[in-house]
Amino acid sequence: MKFGQHNDRLSVEIERPEETQLADFLQGDIQGDASIARELLDRLQDIAAGYLPAYEFRGNAHEVMIDADGVKIVLTDDMKNAPSELTLEAFQAALQAWLQHIR
Repeated sequence: MKFGQHNDRLSVEIERPEETQLADFLQGDIQGDASIARELLDRLQDIAAGYLPAYEFRGNAHEVMIDADGVKIVLTDDMKNAPSELTLEAFQAALQAWLQHIR
């Protein structure tokens, strides 16, 4: 993924089709709110360390479910489509990159 800005809006350019839901989540649900990205990063660390078994986040259009097995991102208006699945590490890397971009 590549991050940018277009007409004063944060944008994400995907390089692979499987990045679509993640890109939409970053752009549409986190947007420019660094506190959401930091909260998700904190919960990822808690889960990886075994302090928290799971965490769910409901954004504007997506629901994110995190547990020790990984991360699932689903478009809440379209629950019949398969969720996007990522490793904890891949989701963490995307959040960190997005956080750097929106600062």
